[in-house]
Amino acid sequence: MSSGAFNRQTQALLDIRVVNLNAEPYAGRPPMRVLESVEDAKTALYVEPARQRRADFAPFVVSCDGVLAPQSNKLPRIFADRLPVAYTTTGTYLTAPSCSTAAVCSSP
Repeated sequence: MSSGAFNRQTQALLDIRVVNLNAEPYAGRPPMRVLESVEDAKTALYVEPARQRRADFAPFVVSCDGVLAPQSNKLPRIFADRLPVAYTTTGTYLTAPSCSTAAVCSSP
């Protein structure tokens, strides 16, 4: 759970799932289709309960090999865009030099 990740003043609920694309149930299926189907299943299961809580929901689906599902591929960028406004109590700013990593640097 993260507060304000998608919309300010709104809880963001994330469901994280790591998928083994080599598992028997996924044999013969294209990897991206497997990841998309897992995302769709998670969204169908949790989006309405999240709305009832007045929260945003996003599935975060990644393979054991580090391949991100299509919707999940957007999440690192969303969080990275929020980092520059974060300021820690130790006086360091969090910055986002790329969409998938964050670096801590001294305050200006």
